Amino acid sequence: MSNEIQRIFSILKTVAEDYIVLIDVNLVTEKEVQYQIQGDDLDYSKLPKWTEADDYQVCISDYANMFIMSEDRARFMEATKLNRLKVVLASQREFVIDYDVVLEGKRHHFEGRFTISNEIPDEPHMFIGIRDVTETVKYEARSREIAEYENYKQELMARPAGRKTLLVVEDDEISRQMLVGLLEDEYDILQAEDGESALDVLTRSYQDISVILLDMIMPGMNGRDFLARMKADKLYRSIPVIVTTSNNTPDEEARCLEMGASDFVSKPYNPKVIISRIRNLIKLRESAAMLAAVETDELTGLLTRQAFYRHAEQLLWQYPDDNFCIMISDIEGFKQINDRFGRRMGDKVLTTFAGVLAQAETADRVIGRYDSDRFIAIVRTAGDSVDIPILESIVDSSIINMPMPDIVIKYGLYDHVDHTLPIATLCDRAIMALRTVKHIYDVRFGIFNENMLLNEAREHNIEKSMRDAYDNDQFRIYYQPKHDATTGKLLGAEALLRWQHPEYGFMAPGEFIPVFERTGFITWADYYVFKRTCINQRKWLNKGIRIVPVSVNASRVDFNHPDFLDKIVVNLTRNNLAAKYMHIEVTETAFSNNIDMIAGKLKECRDYGIKVELDDFGTGYSSLNTLTDLPIDVVKLDMVFMKQIHNPKKSRVLNACINLAKELDLTTVVEGVETEDQLYIVKNFGADMVQGYYYSKPIPEEEFEQYLREHMG
Repeated sequence: MSNEIQRIFSILKTVAEDYIVLIDVNLVTEKEVQYQIQGDDLDYSKLPKWTEADDYQVCISDYANMFIMSEDRARFMEATKLNRLKVVLASQREFVIDYDVVLEGKRHHFEGRFTISNEIPDEPHMFIGIRDVTETVKYEARSREIAEYENYKQELMARPAGRKTLLVVEDDEISRQMLVGLLEDEYDILQAEDGESALDVLTRSYQDISVILLDMIMPGMNGRDFLARMKADKLYRSIPVIVTTSNNTPDEEARCLEMGASDFVSKPYNPKVIISRIRNLIKLRESAAMLAAVETDELTGLLTRQAFYRHAEQLLWQYPDDNFCIMISDIEGFKQINDRFGRRMGDKVLTTFAGVLAQAETADRVIGRYDSDRFIAIVRTAGDSVDIPILESIVDSSIINMPMPDIVIKYGLYDHVDHTLPIATLCDRAIMALRTVKHIYDVRFGIFNENMLLNEAREHNIEKSMRDAYDNDQFRIYYQPKHDATTGKLLGAEALLRWQHPEYGFMAPGEFIPVFERTGFITWADYYVFKRTCINQRKWLNKGIRIVPVSVNASRVDFNHPDFLDKIVVNLTRNNLAAKYMHIEVTETAFSNNIDMIAGKLKECRDYGIKVELDDFGTGYSSLNTLTDLPIDVVKLDMVFMKQIHNPKKSRVLNACINLAKELDLTTVVEGVETEDQLYIVKNFGADMVQGYYYSKPIPEEEFEQYLREHMG
C-alpha cells in the first residue's frame, strides 16, 4: 500500500472513528477499489472488499439503487457524477453529502466525504469515506430541541405571570401610542406602523400574540390587504383581529367581518369598551384552543374520530336535503412500513397523507383520523353521485408526494348517505365497502351497496357455524399441482381449504378465511388441513401411488402455540409419513411480529426434515433480508407478476427475483401461470416450478388422486 493511501486512510480514521467504507478512485482510469473498515486495522491487504466491481460510475449506481432511499437517490446520483466532483474538488478541499439508506430493514442516515489528492505524480486519486451518522444526527437534533425548549422556558420565566401579548397595527403615531397607553398596564404590546411591518412581526412572534388591533387605512399595505394575507395563512388565521377605524358605518363593519375580522371598534376609543372586547376575545380563543386540543389528533392535526362525528353531524343537519358521501381510506401494509422502516417513517407517511387531505378540506367537507392508518371524510357532492375520476386524481397526487415508493391506499365509499342513521353507522358502511377491496390488486375504491349488509350478516353466520363445520367434517381439501417449468413433470402440490356449508353451499376461501383470521379460528383450520393431508398422503401410498410433497399454509397465529411442531410430528408419526412429503408454507407478513420466535420454530421444522416455502414474495414490502436471514427453502413468486408479465419493469423485477433466489440456492415457484406465453417467459427466466391454471386449477382430493396416477405412473 502506498504511503499516500496510508496517509489518507489515517486522516480519515482520525477525523471519524466510525467510517465503515473507504473508496479509492483512480481519476485517470476511473476505476475504484472499495474497502470495508474493521476496527483500527490500517492494512488494506487485510480489509475485505465491499464489491468486486471496479468502474466508479457503475459502483455508485449499484450502491444508490440497492441501499439509498428513493427520495435521496436522484440527488445522490447527480452530486456524485465524477466530472462534477472533479470541478467541485478543484476549488475546495472536500465535498460532503448526506443521505438516508435502508440496512436490515431499518433507516439510517449516512455521510459521504470526498477529497482529491494530487501528491502521487501523474496519478490523481479521489478518496471517499462513508460512515453511519444516524446516532450523531439524532443527538444533535435532540440537543437543538433541548436548547430551544430551555430558551423558551427562560422567555416564559422572564414574562410577568398571566400577561398576554397584543399587536397594535396603526400608522398614526399619536393613535398608536394612545392605544399602547390604554393597554400596557395589562398586556405586553408589539407595534407596527403598516401591513408589511405587521407581517414581519407576525412571522417572528405569531405564537405569542393573543389579539391584533388593526387600523384599516394605512399607506403601503393597508388593513384590508394585511387581513387577507393573514387569514390566508394557516399559522396566523386563528388570531383574533379587532378592526379600528373612523369609518363606523354598518356597511364598513360588515365588510370587515366578512373578511375575517373578529370585532370592530370605532375611533375615538372608549377605553372600557375596547378593554372588555379584548378580554372577551382572549377568553373565546382560549376556550376554542382547549376544545381544539381535545378534538385534534396529536400527530396529524386532523380531527379525532369523536370530533369528526360531531362536525359531520352538524354538516348533515345544516344541509338535510343534499347528497353526502362518507369516504374512509386505508394504507395497505402500513404495519409492515412501521416494522421494516421504523415508526418515524410510518409517522411521516401518515402526516404526508394527512397534509394532502387537509388541503382538500372546505366548508362542505369534514376530514378526520379514524384510527391508526385510516382517515375518514364526509363530502357534500355537487351532483347526484361522487365523481370517481376526480377522486382518483386526488389519490394519485397524494401518492406522488409520499416519502417512500409503492404506497397503496384503498378507499371505501358510502354515497347517498341515509340522513336518518347515526354518523357511526354511516362510517361502518364505508368500512364495509373498504373491506371489499382490501388486498385486491389494482382495485382502489369499494362502493357500499345494500348487498354488503347481507354479506355482513353472512359473515356473522359463518363465525357462528365454523366450529360445527370442524366437528361435522364440512371442510374439504383441494390440491393445486406444481410442475417443473422446463419438463412439465409433476413435482408437488399445495393443499387448500374449501367449505361445503349446509346453508351457503360450496364456499371459496376468500369468503371465510378472513373471518377465521379475525377470530383466531385459523389455527384450527390450518391444523385440519395438515392432519387431513397427512392422512391422504398415507392413503395414496398404501394404494401404491407415488406421491409428491404437499405444502400446507401456516398462519402467523399458529406460531404463538407452543405445541406447533409437536402437532406436526404427531400427524407425521401417526401416518408413518416421511417429513420430506410435507412442506410448511408461510407468507412474508408472518414475520412482521416476533420474527426471532417464528424463525426459530421454522428452523425446528427444517431440522426435522420439513421444508419451508415463502409464499407471495414480491408483494407489499418484500425484503431481501427475508431471503437471506430466514430459514426457507422455496420462494413462491406472487401471481401479481403474471398479471403484469408484459410490463417491462415488472418483468425485470421477476427475473431479478428468480436469479437472486438461485444465487441463494432457493427453489422458485411462480404462481398464477395460466398461458403458454407466460410459461415460456418464466421458463426462460430460469424458474424451477410453476403453479396455475395452465396445468390445473385446484381440484378435490378424489381428482388429485387420479392426477397423481396419470402424472406419476
